[in-house]
Amino acid sequence: MTVAISTNGAVATNGSTAAPSLESLRTQPENVHLFRGYGPLVVGIILFVLMVTLAPTVAPERVVERPVNATTEEAP
Repeated sequence: MTVAISTNGAVATNGSTAAPSLESLRTQPENVHLFRGYGPLVVGIILFVLMVTLAPTVAPERVVERPVNATTEEAP
């Protein structure tokens, strides 16, 4: 089997490629994620803060005062 060397690594005459070179394995890929991968955490914190500020946890109370021994008769 003869092997030709190309710019992308070794390629055999049957068209199969050899294992990638060590240099290509050692290069670290660029991180293209927003907030370096912490995007879901940031969105979760923002949603939590909005929920706490906009959604009330306790309904507003209304105090109604009535006399204890009051009759229900109306004045004429």
